Amino acid sequence: MFEVLGRSVTRGWPLVLTVWTLVLAAVWSARPDWNAVTADGEFAFLPEDAPSLAAERQFRERYGTDLLRSSIVLAVSRPARPGGLTGPEDAPADDPDAHDERFLSEVLLPELRETLIAGGFAPSNLPFGDLPPEDPPAEETPQRAPPAPPKPGARLLIEKEEEGAAPTDEFLVAAVLTPRDRVVGPLFESRDGHAALIVLGLRTEFGETRNAPLVTAVEELVRRLRLSGVLPAGLELAVSGTAVVGRDLREATERSGAATHLASLILVIGLLLAIYRAPLLAAVPLITVVVAVEVALSLLALAAGRGWFSPFMGLEVYVTVVAYGAGVDYCMFLTARFREELDAAAAGSLVPAGRGAGGGLRRSKGWSSALGAALAKVGPALAASAGTTVVGIGMMGFAEFGKFQQAALGIVTGLICVTAASLTLAPALLALLGPWAFWPKIPHGKPAAEGGWLPAGSSSSRQRRMRRFWSGLADRVCDRPGRWLLGALAAMAPFAVVGALGQDRLTYGLLSELPENAPGVRGVDAVRRHFPPGEMGPATVLLTSPVRPDGTALDFRDRDADGRGLVDDLTKRLWERREELGLASVRSLSAPLGAGENAPDLTVEGDGGRLAAVLRRAAAAAGVRDYYIAGADAAAGRTVRFDVIFEEDPFTRGSIDRLEGLRDAVHEELPPDLAGADVAVLGATASLADLAAVTARDQTRINALVLLGVYVVLVLLLRRLALSAYLIGTVALGYLTTLGAIIALSHLGAWWVGTPGGFAGLDWKVPTLLFTILVAVGEDYNIYLVTRVDEEHAAARGPGVSESQAAVRGVRTALARTGAIISACGLIMAGTFAAMIFGELTGMVQLGAALAAGVLLDTFVIRPVLVPAYLALLHGGRFGRLGRWLGAASDGSPASTNFPLTNSTPVHYRSTPAEQRRSNAEPLATREPG
Repeated sequence: MFEVLGRSVTRGWPLVLTVWTLVLAAVWSARPDWNAVTADGEFAFLPEDAPSLAAERQFRERYGTDLLRSSIVLAVSRPARPGGLTGPEDAPADDPDAHDERFLSEVLLPELRETLIAGGFAPSNLPFGDLPPEDPPAEETPQRAPPAPPKPGARLLIEKEEEGAAPTDEFLVAAVLTPRDRVVGPLFESRDGHAALIVLGLRTEFGETRNAPLVTAVEELVRRLRLSGVLPAGLELAVSGTAVVGRDLREATERSGAATHLASLILVIGLLLAIYRAPLLAAVPLITVVVAVEVALSLLALAAGRGWFSPFMGLEVYVTVVAYGAGVDYCMFLTARFREELDAAAAGSLVPAGRGAGGGLRRSKGWSSALGAALAKVGPALAASAGTTVVGIGMMGFAEFGKFQQAALGIVTGLICVTAASLTLAPALLALLGPWAFWPKIPHGKPAAEGGWLPAGSSSSRQRRMRRFWSGLADRVCDRPGRWLLGALAAMAPFAVVGALGQDRLTYGLLSELPENAPGVRGVDAVRRHFPPGEMGPATVLLTSPVRPDGTALDFRDRDADGRGLVDDLTKRLWERREELGLASVRSLSAPLGAGENAPDLTVEGDGGRLAAVLRRAAAAAGVRDYYIAGADAAAGRTVRFDVIFEEDPFTRGSIDRLEGLRDAVHEELPPDLAGADVAVLGATASLADLAAVTARDQTRINALVLLGVYVVLVLLLRRLALSAYLIGTVALGYLTTLGAIIALSHLGAWWVGTPGGFAGLDWKVPTLLFTILVAVGEDYNIYLVTRVDEEHAAARGPGVSESQAAVRGVRTALARTGAIISACGLIMAGTFAAMIFGELTGMVQLGAALAAGVLLDTFVIRPVLVPAYLALLHGGRFGRLGRWLGAASDGSPASTNFPLTNSTPVHYRSTPAEQRRSNAEPLATREPG
């Protein structure tokens, strides 16, 4: 097949170039904008049966609305003044309006409401502190009936749609909670009196694109207030909330993607020029991978536009770096083999052309023959390499978490495109360039004295140094394989232990991903100084009373059933365990502003006398009851909610652990009348807990499937069970070693810079992606080495040479002659992964550093030491009788030469039959391994 492909591409290279040009133009022009088709959020990729998603559906059905899924928080603070925020009593006599309360109620809140309504982010009748609702303008959706007046006192409510009322679910802002609210205002004033919060509750998840214009509008309002001079001196105003952090994450992802792409190009160009010393030859792999990646991303965008799959923001980064690294490697192997075929050709296969109308050099049949032969011989190895990587990375498609599934589809698409381009577009470009590909040192038909991986343009002294280095290393490893093997294992073992012990210590924090100067991070710091971090994302517990044997159930609305008393009992029991559970507040039907002696009271202050106070109290009670007790669905009256505030950030591993403790505590503390009640938890921490559980299961599943899939591919290619298992073991050990080294360096770095609390842990995506990519990519180089060992083993047979001697000689020669090319490819691959270090997101930086380190470890330790040392020990008879079962060469009978890919390794020096006959006829003075 590859012989036919080689002839077809070399003869029809103009058609190949035309087809690729047309394909690129077609998909590029038809592709939708990538940002327009990427899926928003993080939790949208959880499986449908995730407990937090089930709880959200339950809440929507029973309360008739969505829980506030994210928020924008305006923090007003005066940290420098001992008394905190100022009131009328603190205003100077000559300026009685110069105090913070006036700014909050008469400047900030009206300006904020005007911004929200004018921008279409909130309906004009949305409850807004104690400000009266505005009359809706006539042009505001005239086809709808005018909105119903807001319910008095229902400041905790997200207004339910009523018959004839304007639906509000199209607006981003579902609720505005302020310190001026007559019912729940005390919740948004800090205990120390130094700060107050204005919370915009949103219906969207924290990372959705639709939040960005709203966040920008609020930030612009704050900026305008600062510049206008209306902000009282010493008063600080900060914007925070999960929606702000989500916007920052999305923008940082976009910038990181652009920086990674640019860094990949620069690193690849620099490394190719340093390796080849021939700019046109370096341009061949560069053009190949750029075209292939653009085609792959365009195809993915087209598929996403048709709804066939939902890529996540940042997927293009992973597709780009993996495809760039693999594609450049494939092109380098093709070019190296092409150069060998040219060197092996007879003198005069390339002849200088006469200077005529065309000028330059005339391509001869020898040039096309060498290119076709190179493609025919390197094709099977490249296809096998790509197949191994595709199978390994494709195993992420069996994950539960949607992002892993989409990553598998995206990266596999990129690999297929770069493999196809490496086997067609790259040789077509070489055919187009002709001998000029090797400019400035163009070959003129004189074959090289000895084949080498470096192309024309490299200095002979450089080639000699490289040959001496790898020949010397091969001799040393094969002479004393036991020492080298044990030494390498001893060096890797401590880091592998650290990696095994620390791979489950992961962080799911949003803030830990962002740089310290991000707006969301600065805003969160302002809130944390005065409020519990858990205020950013309360956990909501839904408690549904069980159905009794007689078919009845407790209705929390029934005063005679004492449902309020049972809720009060459970609230007090949970609050008594607050230190154990890490709780900052528990809010419920019996304690709407929080449990405990120091909790603020539910106030109904206002003008109008005793009758007005009674009405306000009744309205407040109705609002609290409607907020906490479900009124819709078949479970109306049977479900009550609790809002729990943790002391920790809701997006930390600590809050996830606390949530599990909260679930257990609720079941343990249920009053007897509520025994067997259904308990569901929703909120940011609950979604994060599901994310942690799902990705933990995925990691176990993916790791097992990757190992199994790659092992099956190795067995099919090499037809040796024991050797395939050893090769899998080496890359798995490399993964643990890499992970341990990254963890150790991160701990050291955190200690060095004095990070509070030390190193929090690796980003949750790192272990799974690192394992999958390292195992899949790492086996490529092992395949190249082992198949070359088989080839050199066959070439080393001759009179007076035993099978074990020939096998060890094959190991020695294969390592010496493939060391440079595989190492160069490893450097290219590590360089493309290292490009992710230039991103802003901590998780992306960690993954890039780990992948680069893992590829370098595989390139310079596993492949040149662990694998050849083991093979030398095996074929040298060091395993005794066990060696027979492990696949050692037997001196009693000729070893089989029926190895797959034996004549198709990407680097082959004795290419011609004459050279093979000469090598077989000459006795080899081999040295037994010591």
